[in-house]
Amino acid sequence: YKPAALPPNGLYVSTGLSEGEAFETIDNARRAGLIVIGAGGLLALVGAWWAGRAFVRRPVRQLLDLADAWRRGRRADSTERPSGREFAAIADALDRMGDELAERETAARQSEERLRRTIRAAPHPLMLHAEDGEILEVSESWSTLSGYPRAALRRVSEWTRRALDASPDGVRDPVL
Repeated sequence: YKPAALPPNGLYVSTGLSEGEAFETIDNARRAGLIVIGAGGLLALVGAWWAGRAFVRRPVRQLLDLADAWRRGRRADSTERPSGREFAAIADALDRMGDELAERETAARQSEERLRRTIRAAPHPLMLHAEDGEILEVSESWSTLSGYPRAALRRVSEWTRRALDASPDGVRDPVL
């Protein structure tokens, strides 16, 4: 480029492209790049959603189903086990915990039944009741001495009322 004021004077020649023509290739490349970036982002989003469902949500659902089966008291052998080391380890831990809880529940029921048999067979009058006054068990000797069959009374307040022929409000210590 030479300014018109420099020699040769009076002659000016210029060539060029319009701005649209000059930047058309760059604009097309930019548009194509944005489309590729958008498509890649959308593909990554869909892939993350699918992977989340396949590798996280499904195994977590299987673990929750297993825990729910244990909560209901039935082992879920038919429940599909989650894949992956971490999820399988959690499922194994839930199974061990469920087995131990089942063993403890069985031991507690057996212990409670032994206690009930011991109370029923006790040579002395015994009554087992809950804090709220519900009669849980009485000994045969209690039934014989009191004259009330085991199933006749459900609450300590009923027994107190009948045994003392008084209102429980007037009784300070109902245990004799």
